[in-house]
Amino acid sequence: LLAAAGALGAAVILAACEPPASPVTGNLPADQSITTLISGKVTGKLGTASPEVLGGAAVSAIVQDKVVQTVQTDTEGRYSFSVSHKGRFTLSAAKEGYTAKTVTVTAPSGGPKTQDFTLSPLSFKLPEVRRSKMLISTNGNAVQSFTNILLNNGTPVTSGAAYSITEKPAGLTDQITVDSRTGEVRFGKPALDRVNAEGRPQTVTVQAAYQGGKVSYTFTLTDHFSGRMRHSSVVLPGGDIYVIGGAVQLSEPYIDVNDVWRSSDGGLTWDQAAAEGKRFTPWRSAHNSIVLGNDIYVIAGQDFIGGTRYHNDVWKSADRGVSWVQTADSSSRFTRRGYAFAQVLKGAIYLMGGDSGGYSRLNDVWTSADGGRTWRDATQSSTLRFDGRAEHSSVVLGEGDAAELYVIGGRDSGGSRFNDVWKSADGRTWTEVTGGTVFDHPRSGHTLASVKDGIHAGLYLIAGETTADLKLGDVWKSTDQGKNWTKVTASAPFGVRAGHTSVVRGTTMYVIGGSNDDGITTLYNDVWKSDDGGRIWVNVHKNP
Repeated sequence: LLAAAGALGAAVILAACEPPASPVTGNLPADQSITTLISGKVTGKLGTASPEVLGGAAVSAIVQDKVVQTVQTDTEGRYSFSVSHKGRFTLSAAKEGYTAKTVTVTAPSGGPKTQDFTLSPLSFKLPEVRRSKMLISTNGNAVQSFTNILLNNGTPVTSGAAYSITEKPAGLTDQITVDSRTGEVRFGKPALDRVNAEGRPQTVTVQAAYQGGKVSYTFTLTDHFSGRMRHSSVVLPGGDIYVIGGAVQLSEPYIDVNDVWRSSDGGLTWDQAAAEGKRFTPWRSAHNSIVLGNDIYVIAGQDFIGGTRYHNDVWKSADRGVSWVQTADSSSRFTRRGYAFAQVLKGAIYLMGGDSGGYSRLNDVWTSADGGRTWRDATQSSTLRFDGRAEHSSVVLGEGDAAELYVIGGRDSGGSRFNDVWKSADGRTWTEVTGGTVFDHPRSGHTLASVKDGIHAGLYLIAGETTADLKLGDVWKSTDQGKNWTKVTASAPFGVRAGHTSVVRGTTMYVIGGSNDDGITTLYNDVWKSDDGGRIWVNVHKNP
């Protein structure tokens, strides 16, 4: 009955019961169960302690479970109706979003009586939905869909709330899970690989009921890249972030992909930029991507078709990732490799180190001054270079003629990790940056991020693995170009991981995807960002 009243707004309900033995007279004190005399007329006012009047309410008289009369409260919250009945009644007032109040009265005869109600707003805050999106994994049945957590006086609701999917498109199940520790709610599981395959906007509406109140969430379904590692990421001028290729399954048979995902809103929503037939081939992971001008390049890498194969090709997209063409001249390429690292220095592309197969670690540097078409070995006659390595990371620091290449960390042919820092102004001659405080754990599979402006400007080293069974979730910072390092955080909320990517968009750092080996390999498709130099990280999908 109260639920029906709530659906109509604030309601006063009169219900028939057996008459009491000793009725009393007088006005009805608000919000008390009493017995009194009521003639044919009941009047009153609905409001709150604010005070706030509750106009537009449905006021109903219920006799023997039947609605005999319904009126509406006016703009001042007042109601009035006449009832011809002898007996005991339950008089209630309710409004969605407010606590219900109930009194009992007896009305054999007498003059008009008044019953006012003071209703209190429910004690929980309706969740704030900053961006209503449901993120669907395309290459699998995983789903990454979140609401803002339901709050009760600022505290997450971890139990006692009921959730239901009230509207949904075809291909979405009714699965709902609630994290009993955090109160975080996940809605739906896609039955199809692509719920929104045709690109038409589709929505799902979810309702949460708690302490007599209800709130609805409406999500727009969008595609999202699947969990992966050893992919590549870049940011184009204008701020679009790209996730390119990578390994999406590590158990046999290994699966690499050649999809290209693009986000224009800081990693919250993604779409596939390149259609089938317009992508680079073959599928690959452990490759590199760079931006030269407004063009994106995919360089080298590996795939696992019939065993591990390494590549020495170069692919280019001049239309923001939509289509790809091969650019490298087959007569003038670098040797085949994966787990290398590429950068752009003074208009030229540099490719550094890597694995050429059979754990053969390279310490050569190849460069191209014509957009990746022809290549030469910049270190062919140089003995001043870093030790052979793969799974390292690289960055360019400095501006203009003062810009330099940096190679940091990595793994040698015996599986040992480095925590050294090397730099070069030309890719040919390298010097080790020594004499400072180096990050504590030697590592591979980590990332570097250079923030150039603001109070958090500096070079950041993020996560990685120090042995095959120990991944890291720390963040380190250097403000003197890699010579001295200080630990920003020992345990970032994105957890321990390696094989992820990092990019910088303005002054915001991002961590995207990667893996966590905890007995069972977990591949991530999450996106984390930090605006304060790596101290605070938020999951973009949960806190846009």
